Amino acid sequence: MGKKKGKKLENGKNLKNYSKKISKNKKDEKEEEKKDSLLLFLRDAVIIVVVFILIIQPLIISSYTIPTASMDPTIPPGTRLIGLPIVYGGFIFGTNIKMPALKKIHRFDIVIFKHPDTKIRTPYVKRVIGLPGDTVFVDGKNVYINGQKIFEPYTQYILDTQYAAHPEVKRQNFGPVKVPEGNLFVMGDNRDNSEDSRYWGFLPIKNVFAMPLIVTFSKDPASGKIRWNQFGRVLFNK
Repeated sequence: MGKKKGKKLENGKNLKNYSKKISKNKKDEKEEEKKDSLLLFLRDAVIIVVVFILIIQPLIISSYTIPTASMDPTIPPGTRLIGLPIVYGGFIFGTNIKMPALKKIHRFDIVIFKHPDTKIRTPYVKRVIGLPGDTVFVDGKNVYINGQKIFEPYTQYILDTQYAAHPEVKRQNFGPVKVPEGNLFVMGDNRDNSEDSRYWGFLPIKNVFAMPLIVTFSKDPASGKIRWNQFGRVLFNK
């Protein structure tokens, strides 16, 4: 009787130890699964970040900030916008290798580009006025392309009052100049406050890498006021 009771106790103890062992194994398996899940998550996150940095941002769609007033009123300073490198052919990350463009650049298109001076790293935004082979002449507030005056409803001239107060002072003319092949003549819409092709010369077409699409945010840097009317404004070139 005592032997049987002892056996039962021993068996019960063994079962208890076995159950504990199974529970421990299951717990270890769950811990391993958690570790595997975390590693998979981190791997996927790294892949997503790498794809975004190397492919999506430089080649497909990206965000840009406009710090200056050179394109005012079309794009006021302090505006953030989404641009499409895929349209004009973005640059492969960290290189000067440019992807093929999906759209030809037309007169009056707004373009995002690398400044011809390689020391300037900030992307620029201007409007295309002259195409390869065009003769451009700026006579005060009037712009002529191949002898024909062009209509520009988008421009702004912030020094009108000063010129009106001093009629003896005239706006400087520019040109005529002929745009070389493979280049563009670009200008800011805020003509009295824009450093553009009138100052630093022609823009190589190969420097153009994105088309502005839509405004995502805009705040007046002087007053700090948010420009709610700018949100969602479409900028893309038709």
